Amino acid sequence: MQFSSEISALAGMGVRMKLLHVLAQLPCGTGSGIYFTNLVKELAPYGHEQCAVFALQDDCTFPHLPADRQFPVRFRTDALPFPVAGMSDVMPYESTVYSRMDSGQLERWKDAFRQALREATARFRPDVLVLHHLWILTSLALERFPHAKSIAICHNTDLRQAKNHPELRKRHVTGFERLDQVLTLSDAVHGDIRAIYRCEPVRIATLGGGYDSTLFFPARERRKPGPVRILYAGKIDPSKGIFQLLRAFAALCGQDPLLELTVIGNAHREHREQFDRLVGANGHIRALPSMPQEALAAAMREHDLFVMPSFYEGLGLIAIEALACGLRTVSTENEGLASLLGRPVVDSEAIEFVALPPMAGVGVPQASHLDRFTQELGDKLRLQIGRVRRGEPFPAHVGEAITAHSWSAIAARVNALLPQ
Repeated sequence: MQFSSEISALAGMGVRMKLLHVLAQLPCGTGSGIYFTNLVKELAPYGHEQCAVFALQDDCTFPHLPADRQFPVRFRTDALPFPVAGMSDVMPYESTVYSRMDSGQLERWKDAFRQALREATARFRPDVLVLHHLWILTSLALERFPHAKSIAICHNTDLRQAKNHPELRKRHVTGFERLDQVLTLSDAVHGDIRAIYRCEPVRIATLGGGYDSTLFFPARERRKPGPVRILYAGKIDPSKGIFQLLRAFAALCGQDPLLELTVIGNAHREHREQFDRLVGANGHIRALPSMPQEALAAAMREHDLFVMPSFYEGLGLIAIEALACGLRTVSTENEGLASLLGRPVVDSEAIEFVALPPMAGVGVPQASHLDRFTQELGDKLRLQIGRVRRGEPFPAHVGEAITAHSWSAIAARVNALLPQ
């Protein structure tokens, strides 16, 4: 590929690469923010100079680069008096929905990021752009740095925005034919990317998703006797299947009282009210707010089983984190996750998949099929509960396979495109 050969030629001349990482979201609290942060951290040992443009609000900080290598765009300020725009319409922090921004908000948003990119130009002049999301900010960065090499990472939530809001895409998402490479979380989205963005000359390759192997690892002590402990971690939102999980768990508890469910996540008020109604006085359910990665990893090691009942996931990296902690897992069917894990893991008893119901829209199931889905979710949970109770060991080959998805391994694959 021309991109790789030109980069290699620079490496041969001893040229040190300057990388500009670009993200329109907070570098914390979501899958893409965690991806962004870990790429910056894990690429540091390779010796490249790095700087970053990203969003900030409230008490979110980014301690992983020196202050003079950060060009943050701050929201909930006089210049931008609204929350950061989220790639999902429901985020785990207060956010603005792209499709609901008025023209004035969107122009202020674009002006603020253009200013941050101008500052990066003046103080850093990057050789390579590492762009997160095939969305509006990537177009602005390509416009600002027409001569820099560029890698864009698709997180799948950008594809959902493009599908759901084609007018936004047509008006504000342009110039992707200038990208040198698009990297994806799985093979499954390559066709969608070409069809939606019409970037035929651009090479598309699968990078995969990552987890922090220094945080997510199995418990060192054997499971203690007692109730089987099930964990859900994610947004309290209908698209995540959490309400069907609560109904399935209630049915399981009616037959088996030695079960516990921990729900970790935040909710908007209307969803919290629905959540509280479904939980009721069920003493087997514990609800906790969203927590940092370190605390989540520790919580995983205190449980036996992880469940991801989502009706839409970009990839479902949290399932990889759960498997890395040695948790048996139940997940809705996710082509990207299955492709990334590979057949030896998918065919193992470490993970069970539940068929998705027919959809009325992206992440919106047809209501008439939800009872059957809830029943099938409960059946898969019961299957994994039985394996936990019988003390069946977590398959060793699964733990070994998961290590290929650590952030250090992901960074090594990105670095293969850059000078050694």
